[in-house]
Amino acid sequence: MSLPLRFDCALCENGANCANEECTCVGPFAGPLCSDVVCADATSPCENGGSCANEECTCVGPFAGPLCSDVVCADATSPCENGGSCANEECTCVGPFAGPLCSDVDCALCENGANCANEECTCVGPFAGPLCSDVDCALCENGANCANEECTCVGPFAGPLCSDVVCADATSPCENGGSCANEECTCVGPFAGPLCSDVVCADATSPCENGGSCANEECTCVGPFAGPLCSDVVCADATSPCENGGSCANEECTCVGPFAGPLCSDVVCADATSPCENGGSCANEECTCVGPFAGPLCSDVVCADATSPCENGGSCANEECTCVGPFAGPLCSDVDCALCENGANCANEECTCVGPFAGPLCSDVVCADATSPCENGGSCANEECTCVGPFAGPLCSDVDCALCENGANCANEECTCVGPFAGPLCSDVDCALCENGANCANEECTCVGPFAGPLCSDVVCADATSPLRTEVPVA
Repeated sequence: MSLPLRFDCALCENGANCANEECTCVGPFAGPLCSDVVCADATSPCENGGSCANEECTCVGPFAGPLCSDVVCADATSPCENGGSCANEECTCVGPFAGPLCSDVDCALCENGANCANEECTCVGPFAGPLCSDVDCALCENGANCANEECTCVGPFAGPLCSDVVCADATSPCENGGSCANEECTCVGPFAGPLCSDVVCADATSPCENGGSCANEECTCVGPFAGPLCSDVVCADATSPCENGGSCANEECTCVGPFAGPLCSDVVCADATSPCENGGSCANEECTCVGPFAGPLCSDVVCADATSPCENGGSCANEECTCVGPFAGPLCSDVDCALCENGANCANEECTCVGPFAGPLCSDVVCADATSPCENGGSCANEECTCVGPFAGPLCSDVDCALCENGANCANEECTCVGPFAGPLCSDVDCALCENGANCANEECTCVGPFAGPLCSDVVCADATSPLRTEVPVA
């Protein structure tokens, strides 16, 4: 007779205890070997998405085992996520990750505004990865470097996309007057961009100053200007770009009146008075000069090669007239009124001549072609009278008072005649007035006989003889 077989406790599965040749099952297992899974109505003991039917779990990859709790560790690839390693049908997780495939996270660790449910981060926007910390490298801003789906920020930028601005306590990274708050620069026009360093190039007008051009959110300046809006002046060490005596410091020209503008080249045209000299007119911050003047205030004299605009013997050099004698003014045409000659009137430092006189001091005589203004036989040449005899003066009309004849009075180098006498020396007579048979020519009596005097009315009384007749009585 054969003996009955003995039960081997090693056949009990799924952690069952064994005693008295019987398996005592634990958990959701049942059956003589504890290999059956108890499929309850409401809940399934199968893990990781496995389904329970016919006392057996049907697993979905990469899970296996009676309860689908084992991980299938393939040779080439690992089903473990987020850097987890696979061995002994189990994932060993690293960092903040957990779960059978290391795909579960603590919801507090989800980044960049992600939502979290069932130990999984749901990312928003451009973010990805198990913690929503990964980014597309093309999305990194402000010159950030990118590697391993992470932006490495430079300068004052921070944040997952390097779009945040670090607002330091003492200094602000925002440029051009922008203010920094809440990791963002608030710009003032016409600036924009993350650091307010970009220039808004409008279609119709350009914010760039002093002839600068605007393109690609940047002003391109022309010398000597610089700065974001081309409003700064480059103060060179040796030379200053500031004009008309302006001084250059702190990228700015400090002008002296009446000049203004970025380079002190503009003229301030006041309402009542004009700073433009020598008849220049002021409009549009500029002096319009009349010849021969030039320069910002029309104070410069244009020294031509062949001819000089300087009058009265003045010389022209370095855009300035150097005057001689009594002359002054920008063209040496101004005179002291006390110096005007020959009865000239004077106003505004200019002599107005009368009669045959001309020249800046009215000292020149106008020598006409047909007639001469020179009196008493004087000749006219080179704007001057050459006098003869006792006559002098600009027109040869002046006499020495001692030369006045026939009882004439004399004042101011002029004879005032009395009686029938005339002429510059009062020596001339009307021929009809000559007496005693005198001859007359050239307004002068030529006496005959014992007569003399300007009218031949005087009798010459000789010492020995008398020109008077003696009557003899008739017997």
